[in-house]
Amino acid sequence: MRLRLFRSRIPSMNLKNTLLIGLILSLSASAQNSPSRAGWPTELRFGVIPLEVSKETKARFAPLVKHLEKTLKMPVKLSIGADYAAVITAMQFGKLELAYFGPGAYVLAADRGIAQAFAMENTLESGTGDFSYIVTKASSKIRTLQDATKASFAFVDPNSTSGYLLPMRHFYVDLKLEPQKFFSQVVFSGSHEASIEGLVEGTFDVAVTSGHEVGVAIRDKEIRGWQDLRVLWKSAAIPTAPLAYRQDLPQSFKTALRDAIVNFKDPSALKVMQLKGFASAQDIDYSGVRELTQFQKTLKK
Repeated sequence: MRLRLFRSRIPSMNLKNTLLIGLILSLSASAQNSPSRAGWPTELRFGVIPLEVSKETKARFAPLVKHLEKTLKMPVKLSIGADYAAVITAMQFGKLELAYFGPGAYVLAADRGIAQAFAMENTLESGTGDFSYIVTKASSKIRTLQDATKASFAFVDPNSTSGYLLPMRHFYVDLKLEPQKFFSQVVFSGSHEASIEGLVEGTFDVAVTSGHEVGVAIRDKEIRGWQDLRVLWKSAAIPTAPLAYRQDLPQSFKTALRDAIVNFKDPSALKVMQLKGFASAQDIDYSGVRELTQFQKTLKK
């Protein structure tokens, strides 16, 4: 009896493609389930304190999100907190694996045992140090803080280092004055962008912000440059904003996340963020800020 040999009706090229796709899927599944990824989350939830309006903040972090998805081989979900405290709370209740905090907000999260700094911004303006500024418009009649009696004033957020803690210490410790009694109105704008916008639009006479966020406002053409502002006070240097992961994550995931961010080197993408890149960081870098948060507790008494 002769046996007939039948050719596959699948063209040889398609068969190769099918095999290749199967191999890729197999390798991908293998990587996801490898011992080195044991205990890893299936997605990275990334929380950011409010810096600008939500749409602009998401655009600012989009290059980093794309880089993390490619490097870690997992989806990344970016969310913008309603305020600084919202991001701290979200990580505390296990809703975030990664967060971009302000220095003061980070210390509050770290002292609750939930966050661990591993990277910090290396900014175009001042590297890994930043400054708090009290500013008014260059066209204002206010030339010194003493001239600002009865002016309207905007802080950023109660948990912002440059936008609240540093200037408050300056008011209480150096000037021996209470802002609520000195200014005609004291408000929290909610974000650095809102402080600068409010100043430009005349909503506030005087406002607080950071040097890095002034750079972002210049990038976004909200102001032409520092020549549009008059600096009434400048703080000593503080460490820039940290990136922190949740402390209870697997060490292998923490290492991979740290390496992915510190090795984020795309110049065009970093320019969108007004950064040179990210430098390695650790909790001890924020010891000076921790002293400020102790000062903050005295304000609440």
